Amino acid sequence: NASKFKMYYPKGETALKKYSEQSAGIYVLRGENITIRNCTIHDCGNGLFVSSYSNLDYYSKKSIFDSEVQFVSRDILVESNYFYKNGIAGQMFEHHSYCAAINTVYQFNHYGEMAKGSTGYGLKDRGAGTVVRYNWIDDGRRQISLDDGQDCPLIPLDPRYHDSFVYGNVLIEPDGGFLLWGDDEIIHFGGDDENLPDRDGVLYFNNNTVVTYRTIATYNKYNTVKWAQGR
Repeated sequence: NASKFKMYYPKGETALKKYSEQSAGIYVLRGENITIRNCTIHDCGNGLFVSSYSNLDYYSKKSIFDSEVQFVSRDILVESNYFYKNGIAGQMFEHHSYCAAINTVYQFNHYGEMAKGSTGYGLKDRGAGTVVRYNWIDDGRRQISLDDGQDCPLIPLDPRYHDSFVYGNVLIEPDGGFLLWGDDEIIHFGGDDENLPDRDGVLYFNNNTVVTYRTIATYNKYNTVKWAQGR
């Protein structure tokens, strides 16, 4: 979470470079069978970032199943971690955790306050076979956002892509009053890219506790649905 780091060059020269704003506390690229447990992750752009890989372009004659052009991260366990003060003030694309993988399980984590002024999400997932259980999530423009598989076409092709399981969580919405695309829901399931297939199966949302502190004044001030204004 430092703003600068030192790079060493072959001749011994050194130079100071800035981290990218989107730098993650933990960044997984092309990973399998990974457990992230009992970590405290804070003051980062993204707290945890798990990515899959694709460099297949429109004109390529290679199969999407060719490992040279596609790699899917898979079997990720995110357990008993504490996320707080992640995200970037005035920006909406950095989150406590942002994962695109097959078979990711989030359990027993505490997602605390976002960085001041950040409008990112608590838990954002673009995977298949996603399970979110027994977490405490108490900040974010969305507490949970389960979106389409944007990183790699192998994710939407996985048979587990369309269904997700969310159970036993505590989801708390603060009185943020965000007005960005109207997407200040507590949980979102489906997609956010019109060019990709949404998760259009079943969201198994069971035995969760949902609490909102959004006031009527905030709702009326920022609501964009005409029929509900002034209620």
